[in-house]
Amino acid sequence: MEGNILEKAFRETPMELYDLFLRDYLTAIYEEWKKIEIEDWNKYAYLLIDKFAIHSSSLYFMANGIIEHNLSGEEYRLNAYDPFSVNTVMRSIIETYITFNHIFVEPPSQEEKRMRFLLWQIDSLIQKKKYGLTDNDMEGTSVILEKNEMMLQDAGIELKNNPIFKQFLPSQQLKLYNENTQKVAWRFTLKDNRIKLLQITELISHVYGLKMMRNFYKYSSVHVHSNYAAIEELERIRGKVVPDIHKDAPIHLAIITICKVIYDICIISKEANKGLKKIPPIVIEFIAEVGKGRDPS
Repeated sequence: MEGNILEKAFRETPMELYDLFLRDYLTAIYEEWKKIEIEDWNKYAYLLIDKFAIHSSSLYFMANGIIEHNLSGEEYRLNAYDPFSVNTVMRSIIETYITFNHIFVEPPSQEEKRMRFLLWQIDSLIQKKKYGLTDNDMEGTSVILEKNEMMLQDAGIELKNNPIFKQFLPSQQLKLYNENTQKVAWRFTLKDNRIKLLQITELISHVYGLKMMRNFYKYSSVHVHSNYAAIEELERIRGKVVPDIHKDAPIHLAIITICKVIYDICIISKEANKGLKKIPPIVIEFIAEVGKGRDPS
């Protein structure tokens, strides 16, 4: 695909390309996919992509500049650019996509998808218990906590009876879920029925196959937290014109991620493939190449 017009747009006008992929191509696939109504736990695949689309739309508008500068005029418009919020949202986009891929795309069977979903669910329910809230903090908290505890118990019982989970040795099972210590791990790989636990950056590398995605995620942590590095960077860049190369970088990553989302949805849904009729062949080829792990830059 060398010299491809899409690769040129990716390098030179990424915002326009991002708008096209977000509004037109992702929408075409998503609308076909959602024609199949799902009410059980599989609906969380839809909900993850809903969250992905919300973040992606927010990123688009923030990347265009959120506040007009007081020196802005009719001939030349100046918008304030907030790299901290842009990179924080891009970080959330990455997290949402790898969760979708890990639970609903990569597993070869419905039983394994269900096992991964249960571990993901159990992890969140355990985290909720650690908030330490009571009815004194918010009315009705005890009812919510009781409901969460019942959900946690039910999910634990179902996990233990899951056919994939039952194949593991007890020591391997405890790596994923230890009910006594309330420790759970939902990010992992399986090879030859052996479990390898992953840090989130390792899962990013596993899902994307691109080192730059992991590197960006690590770098973006500076912008998420108000540590010294973040404030020092603010002092250095405040009031200065942001070079296009810095503004384009998160948009490049966002385009790559949209391509991978489209590619994944088409893998798990025959219905979604009908949306490809609304997408030009050259774009489908681009999506397929990026979806398989190719870097279009």
